Amino acid sequence: MNYGPCLDRLSIGDKIGVKRSEEGNIRFTINGEDQGVACTNIPINVRVVVELTGHISQISVSSSSRMSCSPGEEAHTHNLLDSLENIQEGKEISASNKIEFHENRGRNIQLSDDNTVARRTESYNQGLVVSHKPLSEGIVFQVHVTKTNPKWSSSISVGIMGVNPERLHFPVSILHLKKETWALTEDKVYFNGNVINKRYGPNLDTLSGGHSVGVMVDSQSNLRFFINGVDQGVAARNVPKKCWAVFDLYGMCEEIAITDSQGHLAILAQNIEATENLSNSKEKWHEEEERLLRSSKDLKNSLTSSQQGANNNLNNTALTSSSQMLVSGTNNTPLSKDDLFALKSRRNCEYFNVCRKFKSSLGLPGFYFDKNKSSSEGICFCEACHKLRGCSSVATSGDPPKNLILPINWVLFPLRGGAGGGTGEGSGSGEE
Repeated sequence: MNYGPCLDRLSIGDKIGVKRSEEGNIRFTINGEDQGVACTNIPINVRVVVELTGHISQISVSSSSRMSCSPGEEAHTHNLLDSLENIQEGKEISASNKIEFHENRGRNIQLSDDNTVARRTESYNQGLVVSHKPLSEGIVFQVHVTKTNPKWSSSISVGIMGVNPERLHFPVSILHLKKETWALTEDKVYFNGNVINKRYGPNLDTLSGGHSVGVMVDSQSNLRFFINGVDQGVAARNVPKKCWAVFDLYGMCEEIAITDSQGHLAILAQNIEATENLSNSKEKWHEEEERLLRSSKDLKNSLTSSQQGANNNLNNTALTSSSQMLVSGTNNTPLSKDDLFALKSRRNCEYFNVCRKFKSSLGLPGFYFDKNKSSSEGICFCEACHKLRGCSSVATSGDPPKNLILPINWVLFPLRGGAGGGTGEGSGSGEE
């Protein structure tokens, strides 16, 4: 017996309803049209059941009405509908504002702090993570590098992909994603594993803890990458409107946190506490150093003149050795910003290390180079190090002062001055 139209033919926008009449009859309506009595003698306390099968994946409650009901029942119905609408609206707002990583991820990735912190737990690869939802137009999805491991080479990569990550099987690295994937690795931009842009910006392998990387798709469908909050320009054009941010925790990069997220703020708080503990330890070392120096002075003053003459050299040696040991152990003389960056360059910048090896291979006598300068180990002026240093490409020097263009893509090694005095810093080793 055919009761009414086949429900399998309903599509998006169609409406179906059910109601119980005063006589206890159940009636169904399709697009507002009453299909008649479906069954009779239905009890009062019954509930509607809806089953989503086949191609129907989502429905929404559009309205609810009753043929005849008491004022109390009507008020209860309206309150129930209002509560359902408020709950649904709250969930939608909460979900739309939540920024986190997707549950589907690389094999070696562990998520924490409400999926805002990603950590590679072993090996050097299998560390892919993806944003939980597609990128919003003009909004930067940014993460901070919070932990590195110098025993590996290479580091973090960042990009976008136009494939829904829900059921994606992630490969060992981002360059093995071969479908609708744009990625920034080192200083090169890749599309589906092939290079499309060389020397795009600073080399990501030089980043260390505390640095940030981000990705954005602008209103013109241009892909842009951000390093330490600085827009590096257009990396690719005509990318999909719907795409997900993807990060590869590769090599030295072991942990990242979404910027200003719950997990990121927790890590910052831990770092501040550790810094304060270290500062307290240094203060105690300094106090101990002063106490030792005062004790040594008191001891020296108490000696007789003959004893003082005999033991003067020994005391001076002991004092100097003790002071040097304490100062060296506490880093009493902090390194400058340039010195710290030079240390990072020697560890992370592949170009700088290649130039140093080339200099060593020349067999030049060490006498030619000035060992007294803080830059005696060399200063890297490759494009990546120069951008990360944040220095201008023009320097002022000489008398009278003149503007000089810095030697980009060179490495500087300071030379000793000639017999006439002065120190030269004009020698460099580099590659174009």
